[in-house]
Amino acid sequence: MHAGYLPVDPEHHRTLFFRHFASKHTSDKPRTVIWLNGGPGASSLVGAWTEIAPFRFQDENTIIENNGSWH
Repeated sequence: MHAGYLPVDPEHHRTLFFRHFASKHTSDKPRTVIWLNGGPGASSLVGAWTEIAPFRFQDENTIIENNGSWH
């Protein structure tokens, strides 16, 4: 898993944040899923961390593996 920023408008210092989760399945066809959710005032990271990421929060002090992950 890694994360970073993609430049979209260098003149105005605009970037898009991304988080990459490598597939845990071996395949002869690499696949990429772009997860965009949220809306005005809501971050896509909420959906990523609570729905599709390889790990999720069990409580405020514990992170567990997400068996329903899309990776």
